[in-house]
Amino acid sequence: MNRKILQMVMLLIVGMVGLGAENLTLDDALERARMHNLSLQGNAIDVNAAKRDIDTSWNLFLPNLNLSLSHSGSGPVFEPATGFTGPASFADTGLSLGLNMQFTLNAAVKEQLESYHLGYQIQKVTYEQAKAEIQRNVTKLFYYLLMEKQNIEVQEANLELARQQWEEVQEKYEQGFASEVEVLTSELSYEQMRPPLQQSKNQYATNVLSLKALIGSPCS
Repeated sequence: MNRKILQMVMLLIVGMVGLGAENLTLDDALERARMHNLSLQGNAIDVNAAKRDIDTSWNLFLPNLNLSLSHSGSGPVFEPATGFTGPASFADTGLSLGLNMQFTLNAAVKEQLESYHLGYQIQKVTYEQAKAEIQRNVTKLFYYLLMEKQNIEVQEANLELARQQWEEVQEKYEQGFASEVEVLTSELSYEQMRPPLQQSKNQYATNVLSLKALIGSPCS
């Protein structure tokens, strides 16, 4: 059975999977996982943060600026204004302005730049590995749910057949054509089929929740 046939069959069981009212294919599930998986979103944030470090690495080359202001003389720096006239020049105030600029170019800056690029590459590889793992898990769960759904349908059919046989044996017993042992045997056969069916349904529901978590769908 090829992939397209499996996807078409999966459309028939979406109601039981409970992943939404719309039809869900494997491609849809993989796309949802890439967009909404919480773990993968965390990896994407780490990649963006590492990229931002590279984009802002030019800050390492910005000079250190020191601005100083000093006053010479014994008079006050500012005096109450008596008119609209001011000092003829900046020097008349007794103030002096100083600017110091220092550039940092050393091996430590080069190492810091290399560490930014290395960190970015590591985060990209980590993201791709995480994405591949999530895609693999989504695909595995998707096909498992398909096969398990078919298995549950077979178990339900067998259980219904066992119930019908039990009722037929009871009817024959009432008519005198079957023994009590046959009735009890058919009833036991029916009852023994119920726990495995319920276990399969429970496992199916658990894996539905796992798939929902992987693709970022609400678990309610």
